[in-house]
Amino acid sequence: MASKDAASLSPFIKCCIVEVHPDRAEEFTNVCRIAQERSMKEEPGCLRLDILQMVDDKNAAIPHKFIVYEIFEDEEAYHHHGRQPYSQDVGAFVKSGGIAHEDAYVAQKLFLTE
Repeated sequence: MASKDAASLSPFIKCCIVEVHPDRAEEFTNVCRIAQERSMKEEPGCLRLDILQMVDDKNAAIPHKFIVYEIFEDEEAYHHHGRQPYSQDVGAFVKSGGIAHEDAYVAQKLFLTE
């Protein structure tokens, strides 16, 4: 694992707010479901990977808007995750133009439920 210096984040936390093109929402959920399932089974450094569907003010699902919330043991585990074939499938979806808009944030631990 990477050395723990002042610049490293442990755990490494990333949250993305994702809007996909509406006609590709099902494709996005399928590729993310596979990536989520395999990440949690096959990557010991992947501590949490949630794919959430956003809702409107009446709590109705917005079929093309999502939150992707990931926690990895450290940044090295996050980069390992990105090299996996199922993560690269998500990347291929992004590169194909499936994402209409995305805001991505890296965060540090303040209070986390164990």
